[in-house]
Amino acid sequence: MPKSGSHKSQHYIPRSYLSAWCDPHTPAGMQPFVWTFDPSGGVGRKRAPQNLFTETDIYTILGPDGSR
Repeated sequence: MPKSGSHKSQHYIPRSYLSAWCDPHTPAGMQPFVWTFDPSGGVGRKRAPQNLFTETDIYTILGPDGSR
């Protein structure tokens, strides 16, 4: 199902768990971030925990007519 702006992203790894992995050296005034790395190597990227491990409609029950 395509992502829709009216539906929230649902985490399959809780944000509370991800917050423990935030960089402790985040500068003041900057949003906390988690470092992510490509499995094949390369440079790391900073990502906010709310943008990681999310899926739209992962826990949504759809009716026979397609309604939520």
